[in-house]
Amino acid sequence: MDIIKTGVSVTKGLKNMGRAREIVTVFAKHGLLEFLSLKALSFLRDKIPDLVLPKAQTGPKGGPGKRLRACFEELGPSFVKFGQLLSTREDIFDEAFTSELAHLREQVDPLPLGEVRTVMESSLGTSLGEIFSSLEESPIGTASIGVVYRGKLRDGTPIVVKVKRPGIDRMIERDFSIILFLAVQLERVSEEVKYMGLSRIVRDFSESIHQELNFHIERANCERFQENLKNHPDKECILVPKIYGEYSTDKILTMEYIQGPSLGKVATSGKHIREVHALLGKGLELFLATFLRDGLFHGDLHGGNIIFSKGKLGVIDYGLMGSLTKSNRHSLVVIVYALAHGKFDTLVHEFLDIAEYETIPDVEALTASIRRALSPLLSLSAQEIDYTTLIKHCVTCLKEHRIFLPGEWFTVFRSLVALDGLGRSLKFDVNVFKILRGNMEPFLLSCLSKEELLEDALWTGRDMLSAARSLPRHLKWFIRRWSKNGHIIEIKHENLGNYVTNLAGSLRFLGTSLLTGLFSLSGVLLFLQGYTLEATLFWTLGLGGLILGFLFTGKR
Repeated sequence: MDIIKTGVSVTKGLKNMGRAREIVTVFAKHGLLEFLSLKALSFLRDKIPDLVLPKAQTGPKGGPGKRLRACFEELGPSFVKFGQLLSTREDIFDEAFTSELAHLREQVDPLPLGEVRTVMESSLGTSLGEIFSSLEESPIGTASIGVVYRGKLRDGTPIVVKVKRPGIDRMIERDFSIILFLAVQLERVSEEVKYMGLSRIVRDFSESIHQELNFHIERANCERFQENLKNHPDKECILVPKIYGEYSTDKILTMEYIQGPSLGKVATSGKHIREVHALLGKGLELFLATFLRDGLFHGDLHGGNIIFSKGKLGVIDYGLMGSLTKSNRHSLVVIVYALAHGKFDTLVHEFLDIAEYETIPDVEALTASIRRALSPLLSLSAQEIDYTTLIKHCVTCLKEHRIFLPGEWFTVFRSLVALDGLGRSLKFDVNVFKILRGNMEPFLLSCLSKEELLEDALWTGRDMLSAARSLPRHLKWFIRRWSKNGHIIEIKHENLGNYVTNLAGSLRFLGTSLLTGLFSLSGVLLFLQGYTLEATLFWTLGLGGLILGFLFTGKR
């Protein structure tokens, strides 16, 4: 499914146009179109034939959040899912708006087993009785995309089966394509819609929903997370459910049933609180250590997705996983370091490297805003600092300057906030930033290992050589385009050929000198770690580069 591409063709289908008319009508009924300009309203009437906008009814009283929640509930599951995702973007919307939409997580209708039995048997290619000895009729968990049933395999093994709601793919594809189309078009005629960056939000959400709709991806996430835990000494404190691949498809996920109370229930009841406290420190250390090392992290780690079972912490629901590249993990380390030491200039420049913005921001003004917001918090002791508030202040300052974090980055910060909040709900002292700082040294040392240095050096050398080869070609293309446009450069100078030759030799020498410096630095770092043989190899390569540089310089 490609939600993005279908957005541009929504006007081609009469059925989609009917749904678009229904969506806009519902929004108008609840008074949400009153926020748009006359130009934007005129656009909607032009783009959607036979559109009659009703007057706003006396619906839910309150602000846009409550009205939008009423719209989403009326428009069905795909809009409920969209509202749930909007409720997680505190970086863009205010708290009153997101907290209102958060109630949509409770507005999901259960689906009896009888309504999905045909879909399950068709997907598995056999009757349910051939695989399961029992399946409960009522689901134990409901969501916008999937419904979870408890049962047993033929050999008596307790399992849960997650089933995708019938028709949800087509419904989400259709509705998100309409939302994207309307958002893109409205941004062209309405400054208030453009400022919200609605089309960017829809594109971010469409990618995450695409992953959630394919249970093969959730299965792979679960298995990769389990694999990443194997090399950690405290791996035994975390329980990852076994996936039964032979009974799973892109629509069905059969997995081990982890029995026990969720940490959300533990926080409410107070039962097992001591046992949970004994596990939380190791568990959080494990989550953050594997995140820095592997870049993979659970994107929805709230109390309902962690279960206390048999003296372990069972982690479930791998539909929403986050991932950061190595370079982004470097940025995270710098951000944590800057926050810990009050380096506001460093913090701002690192945010600008990873953030999205349409106009170049005023760096000095942004730095001043973040300094004013964070200085009072950073003056507190480590035990007194509220890291949730710290992150929220950073995000608020960025939003005020029309700077937005990419979806994967906000997922990172939201996960850190969720871990901090989980600890607070369990009355457990969680210092997420302290744990991250404790794992920085191993992460940085791994970046300086001989394997990493060798790989980086080889790729850097390859890129430099590729650039050196392509530079003359691009220069030739530039001259051709310049001449086609009627521009002429006429240079008269005696012995110009000698100057050009010397310049070319100097450029070649510069390239080989950069390689020499890179190899020499790599050799020093390896030598400091005790890798004498490897260091000697790099120094030899550096010396060879230096000799080649002199030969190229003297070449005529």
